[in-house]
Parts: sequence; C-alpha cells; structure tokens
Amino acid sequence: MRAGILAPRTLVRVPAAHGRIWARQLLTHRSFVFAGTILAVLAVVVVTGPAIAPADPLEIAPASRLLPPGRDHLMGTDHLGRDILSRVLYGARYSLAVGASAFLLGASLGWLVGVLSGYTRGPVGIALTGLIDIFLAFPMELIALASVGITGTGLPNLVMAIALSVWPRIARVVRGEVLRLRSLDYVEAAQVLGATGGRVIWRHVTPNLFAPLVVALTFYVGWAILVEAALSFLGLGVPPPTPTWGNIASSARQHMVTSPWAMLFSGAAVGLTVLSLNLAGDALRDVLDPRLRLG
Repeated sequence: MRAGILAPRTLVRVPAAHGRIWARQLLTHRSFVFAGTILAVLAVVVVTGPAIAPADPLEIAPASRLLPPGRDHLMGTDHLGRDILSRVLYGARYSLAVGASAFLLGASLGWLVGVLSGYTRGPVGIALTGLIDIFLAFPMELIALASVGITGTGLPNLVMAIALSVWPRIARVVRGEVLRLRSLDYVEAAQVLGATGGRVIWRHVTPNLFAPLVVALTFYVGWAILVEAALSFLGLGVPPPTPTWGNIASSARQHMVTSPWAMLFSGAAVGLTVLSLNLAGDALRDVLDPRLRLG
C-alpha cells in the first residue's frame, strides 16, 4: 500500500523540477524569445485594440477610399474608405478568437477520442481508431469547407467547422502518447492495485499529455487561423462588415493590383502570427522532447 501512496507524489515532484529547467531553456532559446515577443505584442493588441485603434473600423468614408499609407492612415484605406489599421487591430480579436476557440473545442474532442482509442482495448478502441483514420484521410481545409457548406456561414458555424478539421490531428497525438504511457510501470502498478480505468486516465495518463498538447496548441491554433483566413477569403467565414484578417483580404482582392495595401497588411498579420506560433512550437518541442535533448 505504501508504494501505491508514494507513486503519485513522485510523479508530482518530477514535473516541478523539470519545469524550472524547461523555463530556463526556453528563455535562452532564440526562436522562442522572438516568437514570444511577437505573441506578447499581439496579446496587447487583442486586449487594447479598441483603445489604440485610430478610427472606427466600420466607418465608411467614400471621400477617403483607397488612400495609400500615409500620416492620416498609416496602413491606408480600403474601397469604402475604412481605416485599414483599425480593421487589422479589430480583426486580430476575431481571427485569434476563432482560432483559439476552434482549437479548444477540437482539442477537447480529440483528447477524449484519443484517450479512449489508446487506452481501451477491443472493438471500441478499434472503431475509434478507424474513425480517426477516416478524418485524417481528408485535408483540414476540405473538412472545414464541407462543414461550412452544410451548416452555413457565421461565427459559431465557422468555429465548429475548424474544430472538426482539428480534432483528428489532436486525437492522433494523444492516442500515440497514451499507447506509450499505457505500458509504463507506474500505470501497470496502479491497475494492479485496483485503480479503475477512469482514475488511471485522470491521475496518471492525462498529466503526462500536457507537454504534447502544449506543442500541438502552437501548431494547430496557427492552422486554425489560416483556415479561417482561407474560408473568409472565399466568403465562407465571418460575414462582413465584421473585420477579420481573412475578409479584409477578401474585400481588397478586386483592387489588389492598384491598391494592394489592404491585402498586404492583413496577409502580413496572418503570416507573422502563424510564423510566431510555429517557432514557439518548434522551441517547445526542442525543450520538452527528451529524445531531441539527448540527440
């Protein structure tokens, strides 16, 4: 009985010790420092966007349409005279909210299916694994496009569509990690001591899924932002006049030859955000993956 009592305490101490080491390594990782700086600035923009925006992003000014970047409009204006800087600042809120919400919803479903398919033996595990493989056979963009085509446009439908394209990728990561953890000594010891499957999953398996899920967060939130931008560019995302980075670029495509600034700045916002998330994910993988550290 004493071994069964001491095992959880050992599991708690190890992550705490490693956490301090990981933090020091991350703070000296160049890619993480660069990405963290960009993401910190982006977080400030999301929080303070309405306060720092120079104009109303929905205000139409026909006399100021298609103005190039200048002193009065740092990023120029679009075909309706709306200030692009203000629309990009406001669009950060919607684009990141869609990406984060879709990831959280997809990660929750992916975690559930991944844990059950990896831990459960027999027909249930086989059926769930087959379900994951079926969804993985299709590109993320195609699944999202088909879902929006069925449910229609709008913010809730867009989040659901992107979540449906994300969850099988999360489930694959979780399932692989659960298959590895299931054969470890402390998990088998807990089962021998009479712990139920739910207790083993919650107390011994789930805490060890934190690191791969954090890395997946950085990658798939970026993917979700790209999918949102693509769908909005096609007119299947958040409907105008609500600004998102995708529909800002979509509304500017008719004037992209003569007045390309709206498309350039909104596209740069998407690209810089996704690049920062991917760099952060690479840095986290370098630090958290023991195989890479040993190599």
